[in-house]
Amino acid sequence: MACVLRLSPEQSAQVAKTADPISSLADQTCAEFVTAIEHESAGRLRNGMVREYLRALPAGVRSQSYSLQRSDGSMQHVQIAQLALAQLPADAPALDEVIASIMGVSFDPSRLEVRLQDPKSKRTYACSATEALVNKAVELRALPVRALVVQHAGKLRLLRLRPADAVDDAISPPTETYDAALWQRWDELLQRFAQ
Repeated sequence: MACVLRLSPEQSAQVAKTADPISSLADQTCAEFVTAIEHESAGRLRNGMVREYLRALPAGVRSQSYSLQRSDGSMQHVQIAQLALAQLPADAPALDEVIASIMGVSFDPSRLEVRLQDPKSKRTYACSATEALVNKAVELRALPVRALVVQHAGKLRLLRLRPADAVDDAISPPTETYDAALWQRWDELLQRFAQ
């Protein structure tokens, strides 16, 4: 397999002149891919999609070589002779986004909970939740919702709740920096993970 990403001389010159993260996105993406290949092939967890890519390689592949030449001319080369893929711990948290109906809530201060049901599979999710999410569930009870749920050690925790037809917030680059827009978009999720 060969993967080649080339920038025109004008694009390369632009990338060299600016520290704009979007201009260097191709370099960053390719460098992260090659670095993740190196880590994952040595059994160090780095990127789940790369891990799945390596698992999906045909059984007869005995060695792999990945080379990256960045826009600034620097090189990165990874040679893999033997794969030693890491296995996720059995109790690793799992993140799931479901379209569901709100079946009920619990206001008991010692056990705030939102109960959801997937209308297709009829699976019920009894998720611990914050008071704000319980109140939001009450507001959205008549609508199908998109719920972000983390499962760990057999327990479910609701991280985010939105109407199912809600559109993700668009990033508007001219008015915000990319980093600020990224953190703003994921801040709610990161705060909930911290709880």
